[in-house]
Amino acid sequence: MPIMVNPGNGNFALMIRSDFVDKTDLISKLSKKLGTREQYICAAWPRRFGKSVNADMLVAFYSKGCDSAPLFAKLRVAADPCFKQDLNAHNVIWFDALKMIALNQGTNGIISFIQRKIIGELKKEFRVNSPRKKCFTAPFRRSMTAPVRDLS
Repeated sequence: MPIMVNPGNGNFALMIRSDFVDKTDLISKLSKKLGTREQYICAAWPRRFGKSVNADMLVAFYSKGCDSAPLFAKLRVAADPCFKQDLNAHNVIWFDALKMIALNQGTNGIISFIQRKIIGELKKEFRVNSPRKKCFTAPFRRSMTAPVRDLS
């Protein structure tokens, strides 16, 4: 099972060792959106347009699950103020929908399968033992709470 909560930077590390085109300007643009209503991003480009490459780059940059400073130090984003502020400073949830469908052996019940897997990892990551955890606090607005259903 792939790590979905705060994954590492292994995929990005492999990419920059090959023919890598520096697209870290995307990180600078996305970092400006953090804490705003535009902070949620859906990458819905057609096939072969670099979704995986960009997603691996974003995971490596933002995820608390790794130290990516050496990987990004020589790239354009290193000159941006977001480099010090956002590098490996955020909790990241990442998953590949096609891999999840394969693990579930089809699409029947896929939503509840994904929810169970992600909630299970969140519980491990944040050491939540109570099966009745009712809410969480969003990091960008301390006063906002949202219900979380326990699907385990």
